[in-house]
Amino acid sequence: MSNHRDFQRMRLALTQARRALQLGEVPIGCIIFSENGEVLARSGNRCNELINSTRHAELEALQVSRLLLGDAFHSEIQKAELFVTCEPCIMCAGALLTVGIKRVVFGCRNDRFGGCGSVLELNDGSCGLPEGGKPFDCIGGILEEESVALLRQFYEGPNPNAPRPKKKNRNNKQTSLEPSFAAEIS
Repeated sequence: MSNHRDFQRMRLALTQARRALQLGEVPIGCIIFSENGEVLARSGNRCNELINSTRHAELEALQVSRLLLGDAFHSEIQKAELFVTCEPCIMCAGALLTVGIKRVVFGCRNDRFGGCGSVLELNDGSCGLPEGGKPFDCIGGILEEESVALLRQFYEGPNPNAPRPKKKNRNNKQTSLEPSFAAEIS
């Protein structure tokens, strides 16, 4: 069940998403709060910056929390809440299960890769929990429209990091607009 505090915290995650957008990243923002409400980590996607498709906002926030908390990470993260503007993908949901985070609150659904119910529900154990994994409380739809609006803004604009478009030849085979590596060496 959501409350006023959830909306306040999601607004902070949206601020991180806006920062990611300004940096040319997919605008997803994430904040982890400790049991007493302190911010442990703030992050946005860094996939384009690091040229690494796994550097999602949730994983960035977990990494910052791990560095901040040191040896206390495992005990403290199990009492923490993570707020993210888009439903964690299957990879991130698996990571959140593995570390045993207490609660996840997200903005909009992720209909292509969602790991908290949109595509798979990793949290219910039907896919098998990671070793030592612990289900987390999860709620979605908090400031959903604002989250979707940021994603639309990104996807409607030019993406300088997008791969070059491919055209189809008459045999319905995809061909690159540039010569392939195989074509260059033959």
